[in-house]
Amino acid sequence: MCLWKNSGKCLAEMEKPDVLTPRLGEFSRALNLGSVGEANMKQALHHYHAAVEWGVDQQVGRLLDTLDRQRANARHYWVIHL
Repeated sequence: MCLWKNSGKCLAEMEKPDVLTPRLGEFSRALNLGSVGEANMKQALHHYHAAVEWGVDQQVGRLLDTLDRQRANARHYWVIHL
């Protein structure tokens, strides 16, 4: 299943759950996981990637803010103690 037209980004065919473990097969059948259509799968993956991108952007922003504060504190320390 390709996620975007002409992007070359496609999902590999998945193993049947029963091949991996019988318990996973039972779980899959109980939740009717095999009935997710391609359009719904694409939409779910788009939402997943958007959530990951937002989370990464937020965490990287927090990290950079912390580093800026530490650099400012270190510069202030050296100015006072020189």
